[in-house]
Amino acid sequence: MSVFESELPEDLRGTLLVVDDEETILAVLKNLLALRGHTTTTATNVQQALELYRNGPTFDAILTDIRMPGQTGLDLLGEIRRMDAELPVLVMTGYGEYQIAVDALRKGATDYLEKPFSADELFAALERSLENSRLRKSNRDYQHHLEKMVTLRTAELAASEERYRNLVENSSDIFYSLNTEGVFTFVNEGIHQTLGYNPRDLIGQEVCMLLHPEDMESRCWNVKERRRDERAEQWVETRFLTKNGKGKGAPPHRVIELKAHGIYGEDGHFLGTEAIARDITERKDHEEQLSRQAAELANLVDEKSSEVQRVTQLLKNILQSVKDFFILSTDREGIITSINEGARKILGYASRQLVGKTSVSILEPEDGGKHDWLEQITREVLNSGRWQGEKDLRRASGDVFPALLNVRPLLDHASQMIGYVLIGQDVTEQKTIEEQMLRSEKLAAAGRLAAGLAHEINNPLYGIRNAIEILAKELPKDNDKIHLVTLSLKEVDRISLLLAKMLDFYRPSEDERQELDINSLLENLLTFMGGQLASHSIEIKHKLSNKPLFISGSPGQIEQVFLNLFTNARKAMSSGGTLTIQTRKSRHSVVVEVHDTGVGIEKKHLPHIFDAFYTTHTKSNHSGLGLSVTDAIVQSHGGKIDVRSEIGKGTTFSVWLPESSQELVPEPASLTGENA
Repeated sequence: MSVFESELPEDLRGTLLVVDDEETILAVLKNLLALRGHTTTTATNVQQALELYRNGPTFDAILTDIRMPGQTGLDLLGEIRRMDAELPVLVMTGYGEYQIAVDALRKGATDYLEKPFSADELFAALERSLENSRLRKSNRDYQHHLEKMVTLRTAELAASEERYRNLVENSSDIFYSLNTEGVFTFVNEGIHQTLGYNPRDLIGQEVCMLLHPEDMESRCWNVKERRRDERAEQWVETRFLTKNGKGKGAPPHRVIELKAHGIYGEDGHFLGTEAIARDITERKDHEEQLSRQAAELANLVDEKSSEVQRVTQLLKNILQSVKDFFILSTDREGIITSINEGARKILGYASRQLVGKTSVSILEPEDGGKHDWLEQITREVLNSGRWQGEKDLRRASGDVFPALLNVRPLLDHASQMIGYVLIGQDVTEQKTIEEQMLRSEKLAAAGRLAAGLAHEINNPLYGIRNAIEILAKELPKDNDKIHLVTLSLKEVDRISLLLAKMLDFYRPSEDERQELDINSLLENLLTFMGGQLASHSIEIKHKLSNKPLFISGSPGQIEQVFLNLFTNARKAMSSGGTLTIQTRKSRHSVVVEVHDTGVGIEKKHLPHIFDAFYTTHTKSNHSGLGLSVTDAIVQSHGGKIDVRSEIGKGTTFSVWLPESSQELVPEPASLTGENA
């Protein structure tokens, strides 16, 4: 039965001084001793312990480690014994210090404990010492009394010796002595508690008869060995048969740990063996159980690790397969830690260029405030747990494109934030479609307005013209005012013609369409405008396709498109420059690119460049209808027009028109995608 299961008598609860240079051990011992009702004071060295002994409370026992820096536990024992010959002093030793423990006992130590020791061993040794101390105090009282009662001295001394013997007899450990032949000469009552044998029945029996048959050959000589020096300090583990299991096919047994040392006479003659043995069966069972559990846990961890690896790989494969979105993960500082295949495709970076090397701010457009957008997004994620919105980002090529972003925190297995996850989509095509739809809506609205204005103006204009014609008929032909009437009629006709042209701008007339070679049409236009462009120091470069590129369209309207673009280019290069005309085929479309080296268009103007009445020439009389009309004509031919510009470097207009052999529908791919 464990000492924890029995209540400690009041007279065995004491005030103790525990000395050890390891504060962790002191804390453990203090807590253990408190469980048994002891009051404990601790010291980490001999000088501190002596100071407490001299000036502190009266101690009932001292528990000290032998090995400590500076003065040792033996030094403390010597000092205590000079001051108090009877105070119980228990020493703690480590493996390999058996002889030191023997020396301590010879110098007056009450008992010894070998590390590591159990709580039961600690309590048993301490309480034996306290009991011995109590008995010694009783003996002192008896001695004082026996000085007056000499006749009772012998009887009291015998009783005292009997009590000491009972302490050994009732110990839970097995103490035994063997003669030179390995035969029991003494064994205490502990063998009965552990193995069920009556000590008296074992006297004269050989110790090896208790060994398990499987251990007989390998362990019998260890049990009877004449140990000395280092051999005497070693513990031996073996199995002892219990009394009820002796002789059976599968006898019950207990696992025993024992330590023995040889007894030698003054002349060095071997006299026998003394030993102490302890039952460690439960401890071994626990160790085996823990070993099995550890193995099972290791297998489970391996299985779970494999499962986690499979799931992780599956998730990686899924992320890499998503190519319409770019996915990046970063640490808390914004350094990129991983990208998917979609990021490589859309952003143009290889994994080795980004991962672990640079911040996600590399995607910031060059004209933006560095890190401003990243700080704004991360602040929002920290405050609300997510951020979603549209931002302009930069590809590896330097091109800027609109992206729809979703940013969330990246968490570890303990739900601690370790970074960010950024999921984005290139919305260039969607933005292009939206802008085209917006331009179409604006153009339609402007057309409706123009039609209404033309109708309202034509009515009074018709009346004015009739009135002037009547006036002209009434004036004599030789009247000197007749030329004013004729001039007025011409101006009225010019206004009417202007109204008709304005309507054509917004509602291009349905002229008969025909097969046109775009290369021939452009060459004729450049020949026509060559002199005008040269007079402005503008050089013309041709990069026309080697093969004819045919479209179906109205010659006049198509000429109007490129005349407007050439005129815009001339105005952008007021100090001279280069006009480059390039044609090519892209899938089912004919593409014409008109590039100038002029002043360029500011970024803020680009979204409105095709709006009706919108002009960047604020100091001129431009109406702002040229590019609006151009866009309307191109759309009426089933095509589209795009513009790219950079301040100080020039502007490029790209016109996409369906091939004549194809159905007249807009090209589905985005301009950016086609040019890539």
